[in-house]
Amino acid sequence: MRSGIRIGILAVIMLVLLRLSIGWHFLYQGISKLNDPDFSAEAYLLQSKGPLAPMFRDLIPDSEGMLVLADADPKTTLAEMRYFQDQIKVLYGKVVPESELPEDKKERLRYAKIVKPEEEKSEEEKASGEVLYQYYQLPQDQLEAVEAVYERYKSEIEDWFAVNQVDILEYLEDREKLGLAEASTNYFEQKPSFQQKRNWEKRQELSSTVKPWLEYLNASMEGYRNDVVATLTSEQLAETPLPDNRTMFERMNDLIKYSNIAIGACLIAGLFTRLASWGGAAFLALIILSNPPWPGIYPEPHPAVGPAWIVNKEFVEMMALLVLGCTTVGRWGGLDFFIHYLLIKPLFGRQEAEEKA
Repeated sequence: MRSGIRIGILAVIMLVLLRLSIGWHFLYQGISKLNDPDFSAEAYLLQSKGPLAPMFRDLIPDSEGMLVLADADPKTTLAEMRYFQDQIKVLYGKVVPESELPEDKKERLRYAKIVKPEEEKSEEEKASGEVLYQYYQLPQDQLEAVEAVYERYKSEIEDWFAVNQVDILEYLEDREKLGLAEASTNYFEQKPSFQQKRNWEKRQELSSTVKPWLEYLNASMEGYRNDVVATLTSEQLAETPLPDNRTMFERMNDLIKYSNIAIGACLIAGLFTRLASWGGAAFLALIILSNPPWPGIYPEPHPAVGPAWIVNKEFVEMMALLVLGCTTVGRWGGLDFFIHYLLIKPLFGRQEAEEKA
């Protein structure tokens, strides 16, 4: 006699419809994000709340400008500009023998310096075990053009920091105080505390202050990169692609788009359904944890969203995906049927005892 619980055909149909519905939701969300050139999870993550909010905000590189604005000094931005310049020199310049380098240390800083690859070392160099370096430089005309671009942006950025120095130092001090206040906040109370409300309002105020500053510095960095690239010839660009300077966060945005599409497509097709269900549930769990609808957390959900206490619509969809992940719903009108009976069962399946009359 077979063990287990059997369900009726109506339950099977409803589970398949549930799989298709959630799959369509994920697929549409993913395609919408893919078609939106300005899509970014940044705005959502910056509005994270609750005890895990700092972890989610930290996914955005220097989201509050604590590094780029540190000490109201442009050194971080200028170092990033120099780093990009060195990348260009290594990719599009030529190796300069150490014997031809200028003796002046300041002049040597104009050369890009990297650790010499193992495959380019001689047998004697490999045997010595010493760390060796290679120096790169662009042709003189391009070097002068790149340096001119750097000096122009450097002057503009230094002037900007000088004008805003007092405001930046005040912002950094307020941000440090806010961090200490948030670290001592209790998020597990029956009602949101006054301290939570004050912290949230202060965070919104500081975010409004720093946003135009970061936009200016990011736009300056983007303009600098574009102007440096404009000094290269079409032949150089055709021969060697530009360096990929996307941050991990930008790659994460791509992961969100394509994972939503993959989860939705797999659920609709009934392909790798359990994996897709658990992946979708994990994605929704992260959304819930970044903005938990728990009591005692400020701000409470917007009235337009509807009241929620512990359980919200994301939680319901997550639980539905966990249910799908614990069933064989992918085999009912899905491609998992063929994978199971043509591949999995012949290779790894166990022989079921035939039911005797």
